Formats: sequence, structure tokens, C-alpha cells
Amino acid sequence: MVLFKNIPESQGIRIYNSNFGDYIVFVDESGDQSLNSINASYPVFVLSFCIFEKTHYYTHVVPEILRLKFDFSGSDIPILHEREIRKREGDFNILMRGEIRDILRQAQSNHD
Repeated sequence: MVLFKNIPESQGIRIYNSNFGDYIVFVDESGDQSLNSINASYPVFVLSFCIFEKTHYYTHVVPEILRLKFDFSGSDIPILHEREIRKREGDFNILMRGEIRDILRQAQSNHD
């Protein structure tokens, strides 16, 4: 059963509830958020935001992330956790290979 037909946005019709906003926001933190006892080995706290217009997010960002996952792991299963990527652990141990890092750098420079 089809609940919604593919309605072009150019017709000015939205099929989602108008109480929802037009943007999606991702927020993440890293570091030591304590102000009482600051960790001397990592005295940093970072709060970052990424804001996307929903249409751009589902038409461009999601397909590119899926393409990246399928290209490098053969599935959409890996979760992109910064620590695992940075430490090259789990699904990201493929990044131990220099030629894979070179391919990713080249792909990134093509998007800049």
C-alpha cells in the first residue's frame, strides 16, 4: 500500500506536518565538560553543530554518506564514530592501508 505519492516540491506541496521545521540539526560534544576539575591531559571542550536544510540533507547528504559506506565497506552498516575512524578501529581498520587513505583524500579534494 502506498501512503504518499512522490509529489515534486516545485508544486509547493509538503506532505509532512507543517509543525516540523525545514532544518535538521546534529549536535555533538567532545572533551571534558567539567568546570570543577579540568582534565590536564585533555583540557578541551568542543560543542559542534551541523545544520542542514531537510531537502538538501535527504537529496544530497544521505546518498553521499551511503555511497561512501558502500564503496568502502560493502554495506550501509558501519556507524561513523569519530573515535573509531581516528583510531582506525573496527570497520575503519581499512584506513590502515595507505592507498585507501589516498583515495579518500582525493575524493575529499574533489568535493572541496
